[in-house]
Amino acid sequence: MWLAVDIDGVLGDHVLHLIEYLKDKGVLDSGFTKDNIDRWDSLIGGKGFKEVFEAHLFDREFVLGIPVIEGAVEAIRRLRGVYKVLIVTARPRYAYGSTMEWLKRNGFEFDRFEIDVGDERVNLGVDILIDDNPYTILDFVRSGGLGIIFTQPWNKSLEYNPNDMVGRLVRFDKWGDIVDYLLNLRGF
Repeated sequence: MWLAVDIDGVLGDHVLHLIEYLKDKGVLDSGFTKDNIDRWDSLIGGKGFKEVFEAHLFDREFVLGIPVIEGAVEAIRRLRGVYKVLIVTARPRYAYGSTMEWLKRNGFEFDRFEIDVGDERVNLGVDILIDDNPYTILDFVRSGGLGIIFTQPWNKSLEYNPNDMVGRLVRFDKWGDIVDYLLNLRGF
């Protein structure tokens, strides 16, 4: 059984890293926090978040400095014993080298890696998707997969009919809870 796991917002805290980086450069004031990014298309420093983030992906040191979300490395290690793990990201292809280096340096183990996937994740050939993008996760669940949304400020207001998603969409705030849930699904 295949499990796909997104990088940004799920394995790595790219938003917090970018905010701190821009504060250090004087682009953002000290009061700007991760909670200010409350929509997927939020503005940061007057530009769209995605545009600003992708511009910084050319900088290898910036990419390598993205902090790992607490519990992510251990969770992937444990889940890989039960699932085939695909690490997936919408990052552009030019970030391949630094992204792969970030994964390896931080100890992530996986069976497959896909970059420049965009938001279209229904055709990855996986059974389960862990993601923070509310639109991506809903599309995946509507296609018949099990979606796990990793709670972030930009997906807290995710609107869907829970009756349509019973047993196919779950939300978690911490990796330990995700691991428990997924191991339980497989009878462990």
